[in-house]
Amino acid sequence: MYKDLSSHEYKNFCTPRTSGIVDTTREQILRYILYLFSEDRIILNTYLTKKLTQRFNLSRYQVYRIIRQLEKHGAIRKNVISKKLYEIELVDPRVLVDLKVTTFEVPFEEGKVVVFTIPESQVIERTPIIKRTPTIVPTPTPPTTTTPIPTPTPTPSEQLTERLQILINPKPAKVGEVVTIKVVKGDGTPISGAYVGYIEAARAIALGYTITQLTGDILLAIKVAMRYAEQLGLTNSQGEITTTFDKAGEYIIIAWKGVGTGGAESLLVKPRLSIRR
Repeated sequence: MYKDLSSHEYKNFCTPRTSGIVDTTREQILRYILYLFSEDRIILNTYLTKKLTQRFNLSRYQVYRIIRQLEKHGAIRKNVISKKLYEIELVDPRVLVDLKVTTFEVPFEEGKVVVFTIPESQVIERTPIIKRTPTIVPTPTPPTTTTPIPTPTPTPSEQLTERLQILINPKPAKVGEVVTIKVVKGDGTPISGAYVGYIEAARAIALGYTITQLTGDILLAIKVAMRYAEQLGLTNSQGEITTTFDKAGEYIIIAWKGVGTGGAESLLVKPRLSIRR
């Protein structure tokens, strides 16, 4: 739906307002963001940050500024999962294609700024909100007070709603080998749109978590994945996602979807043996 990026309208969606930035670089950033949304309308902020920093050598702060500008102009919407992790949902792809009127800035190092614009039809004029100082009315003190009874915090086992299975092929794997990760329910139904990430077992142990803990306590594994794991992205309609590992060792693959639904599985990655002739 969004992959036809060769039209004349798209090529002219960004109008430079400053000098020193190559036009193709400006165009390629939004073109690539649009491409990332071509398969799924929702991606993780960590996944988008990883892709943009690797492809365009941007800093994390620059990517953060880009996301804020896109959200400001109505191209995307953020769905917060935790303090540092949130979903980015594509709301209107036309905004990414037709940036023409309103200034859209992508910060670059050394004072360079790339300027994009949004069509005038997309600009939403907001009526200023006048804040009124409320009149403070003294509240009479009640004669007696009651001490509230604290609500008990549910344990992780009480919050887990469904345990997902993670099928890994091949297992064990080798360095550089394509690994297919499939997330399914207990009855084998594939789970699409599930988040998948991994963490090295050595790093998990250094953080104070054992492999048995993370594969046994799914809620704990999800919390660790959100904060420390390398995010791979979302599973496709078959519940699958592929990746490769460039370092031998033991890894913990973690997948989750929604609150209290997830799974974890360990994977051993062996070094690739070179054959001398």
